[in-house]
Amino acid sequence: MLSCNIASGIVVSSVIVDSFKHIARAVERDIFSYSYAMLRDESEAKDITQEVLVKLWQQRDLREEEGARRWVLRVARNACLDSLKHSKVRREYAQSHPTDSATTETPYTATKRKHDREAVLHAIGKLQEPQRSIVIMKDLQQYSYKEISEALELSDSQVKVYLHRARKKLHGLLLGATNYEQR
Repeated sequence: MLSCNIASGIVVSSVIVDSFKHIARAVERDIFSYSYAMLRDESEAKDITQEVLVKLWQQRDLREEEGARRWVLRVARNACLDSLKHSKVRREYAQSHPTDSATTETPYTATKRKHDREAVLHAIGKLQEPQRSIVIMKDLQQYSYKEISEALELSDSQVKVYLHRARKKLHGLLLGATNYEQR
């Protein structure tokens, strides 16, 4: 009887570990990309990703993938805000990804695209919370309004209002940067 209990305990552990692995694989990229967009630091984003996955392991009772996704995004957001608060330094957004050698992009268009991306990311970095998180989640990560509202614990209406105001502010910031450069 004792060996049966031990064997069933191993099966339960295996099921829990497999469930965790499945959920962790599903959310790891989202955690990293969100953290990277917030912090503009690859190393720090990797650390936050690891911290959130450890917390997810500690909360193994989150077996539903969608529930876990909302939970980890909220934990990742809080960890990023803590990191920004403790460092008290705004990091510059990382360089854009190198272009594929198979593309026919000219050096001018590559430089322009890189500059535009940096300008947008820099402008997003100037937004206040929760506008910054909402823009990152909606426009960069393609989350639905419902997913954002659940992750940030806001109503759908609040998310839409914050997003509208954030986009309007981004437009002004980017238009100001363009007008400044043309002088």
